[in-house]
Amino acid sequence: MAMRNQLLRRCVFWNGKIKANVRGYAAKDLRFGTEARAAMLTGVDLLADAVAVTMGPKGRNVIIEQSWGSPKITKDGVTVAKAVELKEKWQNVGARLVQDVANKTNEQAGDGTTCATVLARAIAREGFDSISKGANPIEIRKGVMMAVDVVIDNLKKISKPVTTPEEIAQVATISANGDVSIGNLISEAMKRVGKEGVITVKDGKTLNDEMEVIEGMKFDRGYISPYFINTTKGAKCEFQNCLILFSEKKINSVQEIVPVLELANQHRRPLLIIAEDVDGEALTTLVLNRLKVNLQVCAVKAPGFGDNRKNTLQDMAIASGGMVIGDEANLIKLEEVQLHNLGQVEEVLITKDDTLLLRGKGKKEEIARRIAQIKDEMEISNSEYEKEKMQERLSKLSNGVAVIKVGGSSEVEVNEKKDRVNDAMNATKAAVEEGIVPGGGVALLRCYSALDELKPSNEDQRRGIEIIRKAVRQPCMTIAKNAGVDSAQVVEKVLVRNEPTFGYDALRGEYVDMISSGIIDPTKVIRTALQDAAGVASLLSTAECVITEIPKEDKFPAGGMGGAGGMVESSIPMLISDGEEPLLFLTFHLSNCAVGVGILSLPFCFQQCGILLGTIVLLFCGVLTKIACRLLVLGCRVVDESNYENYAYRVFGRAGRLAVEISNISYLLGTLTAYFVILGNLTVSLVFKLLNYYSGQISTEILSWNPVAIFFSATVVITPLCLWATPRFMGHLSFVSLSSYAVLVLHVACTGLPKLFSEFTLMNVNWWRAEGIWIAFPVFTVALMCQPALFTVVGELSLRRFLSINKIITGAVNVCCSLYLLVRLLIFFLIHYSIDLFFLLTAIFGYVSYQDDVSGNILLSLKAGVFNELVEFAFLLSLAVSYPLLLYPCRHTVCSLLEHFNILSVNHFAQGNQLKNFRFRWLSITISIVFISAALASISPNVEYILELCGSLAGSSIGFILPAVLYLQVSSSKEIQRRIEATVCLLVGVCMFCSSVFDMLPVEENYSVEINKRIFTVSSVLPTATHFALNETDYIAI
Repeated sequence: MAMRNQLLRRCVFWNGKIKANVRGYAAKDLRFGTEARAAMLTGVDLLADAVAVTMGPKGRNVIIEQSWGSPKITKDGVTVAKAVELKEKWQNVGARLVQDVANKTNEQAGDGTTCATVLARAIAREGFDSISKGANPIEIRKGVMMAVDVVIDNLKKISKPVTTPEEIAQVATISANGDVSIGNLISEAMKRVGKEGVITVKDGKTLNDEMEVIEGMKFDRGYISPYFINTTKGAKCEFQNCLILFSEKKINSVQEIVPVLELANQHRRPLLIIAEDVDGEALTTLVLNRLKVNLQVCAVKAPGFGDNRKNTLQDMAIASGGMVIGDEANLIKLEEVQLHNLGQVEEVLITKDDTLLLRGKGKKEEIARRIAQIKDEMEISNSEYEKEKMQERLSKLSNGVAVIKVGGSSEVEVNEKKDRVNDAMNATKAAVEEGIVPGGGVALLRCYSALDELKPSNEDQRRGIEIIRKAVRQPCMTIAKNAGVDSAQVVEKVLVRNEPTFGYDALRGEYVDMISSGIIDPTKVIRTALQDAAGVASLLSTAECVITEIPKEDKFPAGGMGGAGGMVESSIPMLISDGEEPLLFLTFHLSNCAVGVGILSLPFCFQQCGILLGTIVLLFCGVLTKIACRLLVLGCRVVDESNYENYAYRVFGRAGRLAVEISNISYLLGTLTAYFVILGNLTVSLVFKLLNYYSGQISTEILSWNPVAIFFSATVVITPLCLWATPRFMGHLSFVSLSSYAVLVLHVACTGLPKLFSEFTLMNVNWWRAEGIWIAFPVFTVALMCQPALFTVVGELSLRRFLSINKIITGAVNVCCSLYLLVRLLIFFLIHYSIDLFFLLTAIFGYVSYQDDVSGNILLSLKAGVFNELVEFAFLLSLAVSYPLLLYPCRHTVCSLLEHFNILSVNHFAQGNQLKNFRFRWLSITISIVFISAALASISPNVEYILELCGSLAGSSIGFILPAVLYLQVSSSKEIQRRIEATVCLLVGVCMFCSSVFDMLPVEENYSVEINKRIFTVSSVLPTATHFALNETDYIAI
C-alpha cells in the first residue's frame, strides 16, 4: 500500500510538473492517508498549543513578532491563531483549517475562539486516531454530528436569560479575563445606549479607561473594496472631518463622480460615498486613485432594501446635514453636486462588515423633526416588522453611540487591553441574544451525561459520540491546567457533583457556584464554538488526500557574498522577486533620473576642487542623499501619504505644499533646461562632424545653430516621447540608455588610464583645491539627487516595497559589492553605491584625459572619429529617454499647483488623459514644460551655471532642507538617531544654499579664442562655458 502511494505520488508529481511547464500551472505535491493526516495533525497541535495557553483567568500571554513596530502582547485567541504561519506546508494546511474555525466563531459570536480551537484539536486528534485503527470516517462524522445536536439542545435547556446590568457586567468581566473595570464599563455603556445600541472601542489619551456617548450612527455595510483600507491598525478605513455623498441610485460612470471628487480634493477633505452600489469604471477609478495618489475616498453600499433603504439614507443625510441625491424628486443630479449637498461628520470608521459615522453636522431641529416623524409612523403602522425597523432607526437617531476609550501607559498595553474589551463587548451582546450558561467549561460538562441517551446505528457512530464525550471535557481541563492544578481531578470532581452550576473557580482555586460567583459564558459563544469545531474537525478527519503547491525555484538565490555584510542579500533579490517586470522597469526609470547631464560636468567639478577632495565630496553627497531619501519615505509612512506634495500639506498645510511645489518645479525645470543645453550642443557637434564642417574648434556659424537643434529635438523627439510613451517602452529605452552610460564610462576610462600614471599628469593635476568646493558641491548633489522623482517613479508600488526600493537606490558606497555589481552591471549598476563608482570613474578619468580643455560637457572634447561619434549619438539617445522621466514629476507638481491634483489616476509614465474633459489640460501642461525648458536652454548655454543654480537654490531646498524639516516635525522624540540625521541634513542644506548663492554670482570675463586663424572676443559667464575648449594658457589666466 505504501509502495502504491509512493508511485502514485511520483506519477502525479511529474504529470503536474508537465502541466506547469506546458500550460503555465503550478506543479503540485500530493500526500495520502495516514501520512497526510499525521502531518496535518502536527500543524493542528502546534496552533492549538499556542492558542490554549491563553484560556482561563490564569491563562498566559503570547508575544507575537510583527513585521514593523514593537512585538504584540495578547491573550486574544483569534489574534494568536491568525499570527501562526508554519514553514512546513503539510502542517500549515492543518493549522489553516483550525484558523478558519477560530475566525468563523469570532465572526458569528465575537468570542469563544480559544474554546473552539481546543475543541477542534480534541475532535481532530480522536478522529484521526479512530480512522487509523480502521474506522469508517463517514460514519464517525455522523456520530460526531449526532452528539453535537444533543449537546446544543442541552445547552439551550440550562441557558438563563440576561436581564440585569449586574449580569451583563459579570459576562463582560469573564470575557475580559477577570478585569472588573472593563465589565462595569461595558455594562454602563449598554445601559446608556440600550441593548441594541452601538458600542465602539478606540484608543484613549489618558492612563484610565473612559466612556462617552456621542451622536452617531452605525449600519451593517462595509467597504466595497479592501483597497480602500488606509490604516495599518487592522483592516479598516478611518477618516476625520469627512464629506459624505448619499446616492439612492447605482453609480457606475466616472463622469458622475468626477465633480464630487474635485470638490473633496479642492477642500482637502476625505470623501465617503454611500450608494445603492458603486461598480464598473467608477469603482475602478476610485480604487486606482486611492492606491496611486492616496486619494482619501471610500465607497459603501447603502444598508437595507426597498423603502427601508430609502428611509435609512434619509436618516443619515439629515443627521449629517446632507441630502440624498437621485431620489424620486430628482431635484439635483450627481454631476451638479455642491458642498452644501454633502453630509459632514467629524469621524468615520469603516470595516469590511459595518460603517460608523460619529458627530454628524446635521441641524438639531431637523433631527428632532425626523424623530417625531418616525414616532408618528410607528403609531400608525400595523406591521410588526415595520415597527421593528422603525425602532432601529429611532434608536440610531436618538441614542447615539457609546465610545469606550481604552487608556494605558504604552501602545502595547493599550492594544492588549483593546483586544480584551472587544472580546468582552462581543460576548455581552451574545449573552443578551441567547442567554448565559455556567462558565469555566462547566456548561459542556453538564451535557456529558446527556450523550448516554443516544443510540448509534453502528460501532463507528458510537466512536463518533465518544469523540464528543472526550472533547467536552477539554475546555475545563485546559483552564485547570493553565491554573497549575490537576486537570483530570478537577473534571472528575465537577462531574461527581451533579449540580448544574457547580464548578471550579480557577482564579481563586476553589469550587463554587459558578452563576452566583459571576463565572458565566454566553450560550451563543459555547454553541457556536462547538458547532464550528465539530464541523471542520470532522471533515478534516475524512480527508484522504492533501494537495499542495511545489514552491518555485528562486532564480536569484538570496545569498550575499562573503564579507558583504548581508547587504546584497537584503537588497538585490527583492528587485526581481516574484518575476515582476515593472520592478525592473522602475529600477531603470529611477536610475535614469539619478544619472543625467550632471555626469558630463563632473570632470569640471574635479578640476575645481581636485581629485582627492572631489572624491570625498562625491561620497559625502551620496551618503547625504541616502539620508534625505530615507527621511522622506519614513515621514510619509508616519502621515500615511505617498507623494511629496500631500506629505508637506499634512505637516505644514498649504504653505508647506506650496514650498514643495515651487522648489520642485524650479529644480526640475532647471535640470530639464540643462538637458536641452547638452542636446543642442551634441546635436550640432555631431551633425557638423558628419558633414565634415567641424574639426574640434567652435565657430560662430556652429554656435548659431544651437537654438535650431534645441527646438528641433523638442518638437520631433522629446514631445512625442513625453505624450505617448508607454511604461514598457520606456523601460526598454531606459535599459538602452543605461548601456550608453556604460559605454561612455569605459571610453573615458580607456582614454584617461594611460595618462593617469604619467609623470606629467601626476605633477599637474589638482589633487586638493579647497576654494573650488562651493562651486562643485551643488553640481555633485544634483548629479546624485533622485528625491524629486522618487515618489513619481515608484509611486505604483506599495509603501513597504517602496521603502525597500528607496533603500536600494540610496545605499552607501560598498566596495565589497563591486564584483557582484559588475556581474549584474546592466541591471543594477545605477544604485547609489555603483552610481558613486560610476561617476567617480567618469570624473577622474575625464579630468585626467581633458585636463587642458575640460568643460561642462566633456563630450565636446572628443575628437572626430567614427567611434567617438557613436558615443555621442548613444548619449544623445540616453538624454532623450531621461528627459520624460524628469518631466513626469514636474508635470505632477504643476498639476498639484494648479489644484488639479491627479484625481483621475494619472499614470506618470503614460497618457494620463483617460477622460476627455481633462485631455486638453494634460496636453497643454506637458507641451508647456517642454518648450519653456527649450526656450531657457537657447538663451542660457552654460550648463554648469544652470546646474549650480538648480543645486544651490531649488535643489538644496527640495532635496535636503524640506525632507529634514518635515521629518523633524512628524517624527517622535524617541527617534534620536534619525532626528540627528535630519538635523545634519538640514544644516548641510542650509550651508549649501547660503554659500552657493554667493559663489554663483556671475562674473564677466573676456576670452580671446582663436578660431580658424581669426581672433574674436566673447563675453561669457563663469564657470567655463560649455561651448569653448580652452587651451592651457587660457586656463592659467583664469
